[in-house]
Amino acid sequence: MTPRPIHLLLLLTMLLVTNRAAHAELQPGEQAPTLGASGYVGAARLTLAGLRGRIVLLEFFSTRCSHCKRHVAQLNALQARYGRRGLTVLAVTRDALSKAERFARTQRARYPIAVAGIDTQRAYLVQRYPAGCLISAYGDVLWSGSATKLPESEIVRALQRARPQPAYGLAQRWIAQGLEVGRYAATRKRIAGLLRCRPEQDAECRTVHAAYAWIDAYATARLARATELRVLERYYDAWRVLDEVRRWYEGAPESRRATAVMEELLASPARRREVAAGRALAVAVGTARRLVSTQAAILYENVALRFRGTQAAALAQRKATTLRKKKR
Repeated sequence: MTPRPIHLLLLLTMLLVTNRAAHAELQPGEQAPTLGASGYVGAARLTLAGLRGRIVLLEFFSTRCSHCKRHVAQLNALQARYGRRGLTVLAVTRDALSKAERFARTQRARYPIAVAGIDTQRAYLVQRYPAGCLISAYGDVLWSGSATKLPESEIVRALQRARPQPAYGLAQRWIAQGLEVGRYAATRKRIAGLLRCRPEQDAECRTVHAAYAWIDAYATARLARATELRVLERYYDAWRVLDEVRRWYEGAPESRRATAVMEELLASPARRREVAAGRALAVAVGTARRLVSTQAAILYENVALRFRGTQAAALAQRKATTLRKKKR
């Protein structure tokens, strides 16, 4: 039987909706999920926490994906062009480490590759390959979508706002380790005891001084960002930034300042509800990584229902809708 025009129209509409769902992506301003990588190619170990201060371009790929293979040359060029200015290109695959190693060798990838499981791809809403995510110097999502469609201008703009950490040698590896686990104030205090050296005469001394200045500047930038987010009425994001400063600079003036601002922020019942909704959604995102699509959708719908009317509820509903469409 020949399909009626109305049936064709409905079919076309369903295909378009499904296609939009396949391009679901993280929203700018969201905190980038952790990678949870189990192995690396071209690097000993990389974490988003350890890359603070640098712009990170993640590309999710499959070693069998022909588009991914063709995109290697572009990623190599981006790493070569902007690496010294603060860009780190990091590819992520679900495939076995041996396959990732073979991919890097045969395709001549000049950037590191991380091997991470399905939970990481779910957290980043990866639907098809290659998928990309540009992450700010502070760990927030700047852009997300098809990796082949990332405008280079987005990278340039991000780099203009970034302030990379100094390059640490083996003698200063303890600085990088301290910052990676969020011990900013403790690391700065330890560095302070080394500032008597003369940076104009010693390269290691210059690195120590640069690290001290970077830790100071990072706190200043984060506190300023929290103020911007409050003006934009993004109260959970402001709370999240302040909480980071509170924890990472524990015992220091920056932590006490962040705590005072957090208390003032939570004094309003409406703002307190927005923060509670954002925290509930953050927990849901972490849990959803271990669930199938239907279960994750129910989890997000519960958050949307419980905190109806908040920004987090709207975002939770979008995530649930995406997963429902994907299931169909």
